[in-house]
Amino acid sequence: MRPCSALDVRSSLEPLLQVGSERDTFSQTAAAHLGGTLQYEHFEAVVVGSGFGGSVSAYRLAEGGRSVCLLERGKPFPPGSFPRSPHGLSKNFWDPSEGLHGMFNIWSFRGIDALVSSGLGGGSLIYANVMIRKDERWFVQDGGAPGGEHWPVTRAELDAHYDRVERMLDVQKYPLHRQPYSETRKTLALKEAAERRGYDWFLPNLAVTFANDGEAPVPGEPIKEEHPNLHGRTRYTCRLVGECNVGCNYGSKNTLDYTYLTHAQRFGADLRTRCEVRAFRPREGGGFEIDYVRHDETAEGHKTETRGLPVQTVDGGSSDRVRGDARLDLPAAREPARLRRPPGRAGHALLRQRRPADVRRQLPRPLARAAQRRPLRLLLVGTGDGRRLPRDAPLLACALPVSCATARSRAHSCSRRSTVARGRLDDSTLPRR
Repeated sequence: MRPCSALDVRSSLEPLLQVGSERDTFSQTAAAHLGGTLQYEHFEAVVVGSGFGGSVSAYRLAEGGRSVCLLERGKPFPPGSFPRSPHGLSKNFWDPSEGLHGMFNIWSFRGIDALVSSGLGGGSLIYANVMIRKDERWFVQDGGAPGGEHWPVTRAELDAHYDRVERMLDVQKYPLHRQPYSETRKTLALKEAAERRGYDWFLPNLAVTFANDGEAPVPGEPIKEEHPNLHGRTRYTCRLVGECNVGCNYGSKNTLDYTYLTHAQRFGADLRTRCEVRAFRPREGGGFEIDYVRHDETAEGHKTETRGLPVQTVDGGSSDRVRGDARLDLPAAREPARLRRPPGRAGHALLRQRRPADVRRQLPRPLARAAQRRPLRLLLVGTGDGRRLPRDAPLLACALPVSCATARSRAHSCSRRSTVARGRLDDSTLPRR
């Protein structure tokens, strides 16, 4: 059994030490101590994720003259790239450690499962394109009642924004009054069922191109775009294939890559795909630092030790300019982790595992091998901002061999006293609640 090298320790620590402000003083010091380097870039705004929140933010910021970097973990999906064969669909999932760089990512939690999309355009790649405005009656102003709601805005205040989004996504109604659309049996069946029950029936706005402006709807016509899309590919009007939820290979859906992201790039936004964010933290004086790794295109189809990928860092100009979604990922963890951020303290995060036994499964191989030969020290830390933690918060920040005393000593900057437990890696090394 070979010794646990400095390289092993550094690659093992990076995914584990991505939470809380402790990383400011510890992780970079440890990386330097172990001979690692971090690459830095600066932007006025860094956007994490290219779904609806991220894409709109990137476009508006770039339109306003900001220097913008958008980080998307998934790859681009130009027309014709969505798989259709059973074999292709079986590979169209997101798990880079298994060589899968596909679109579907399934999140399983206690009592609920969620299917999300990994790709340039986020959830717009797999949603059903329906654009319905929230009913005015649902903007409830009943905050005083037990369990009541109180919406901070009204429908009237949002209408101008609805208008703007609909223009950008070029919404159109299904042309049921024309051939061949008038023969769509599912649509006709739903219409008949609604009428029999006495329900109001209508054709909702869809973010799908059925016709070019001023022209009659015709399936398969080339779409005339004011500006070339970021893929540089020809799109076609809807061919009625009914494959909206598995990716439109004709570009008929007005997904975010053809709309907001294309315009964001046109205004100078730097759109980076296959870039997965691992951590973010506030900087002294304002702004954030965002750490990410790149999933190389050549690694697709091959198992990859994603824990050892080089970390790159970008700076965001001020704390109110980070948009989109961030998920701290531990690829080897078998139990889903939950990210909790104290209110108002973006960048200070807690990574909670469901039970202490998850620590063993989460530990990287080099440290697991080291645990067989010598004790480990488990550093259990708090939020980093001095708040008391709830009782149900088992926390794991990192696991270090005892020999890494220099790096370990820098971890004690947490405002809540760190707890150090000696002994073999088992549940007895964790404090009981």
